[in-house]
Amino acid sequence: MHLDWKDPVSVTIEASPESVFKGRIDRIGIKADERTNTFDLEILVENPDLFLKAGMTAKVQLTTEMIHDAIMIPQSVVLYRKDRKEVFVVGPNQRAQVREIELGRSEGSLIQILKGLVPGDILVVTGGQYLKPGDIVTISSPNKDGAL
Repeated sequence: MHLDWKDPVSVTIEASPESVFKGRIDRIGIKADERTNTFDLEILVENPDLFLKAGMTAKVQLTTEMIHDAIMIPQSVVLYRKDRKEVFVVGPNQRAQVREIELGRSEGSLIQILKGLVPGDILVVTGGQYLKPGDIVTISSPNKDGAL
């Protein structure tokens, strides 16, 4: 799921399931909970008649934007350098090549790549933090999902 401040939000309260309150995302947390890999989210809800009270339980429905043909990679592969974000890909002769990337939205443990990779690139998914450009890379056999 990709969240944006423009995404519409509908809130229903268990005490009054027939009432639907409109809202919008106000804040998305910047750090994931280490146990659940989830982010805090604050929603501003219209409450003109002051029906909503502190402590009420609600169900939230989000309508999110679909991003077609996005390149998604594991967040754990991204190398955060002082002033840039990088990944390693396998180049000619199985040599490591560093690529500066631009990150987009995240979904679970995956993150969107806006710039720096193209479909068909062979991404180094383990050990990238130990590589230097030009190092020889060993490609393992694909797993049952087809990923290397």
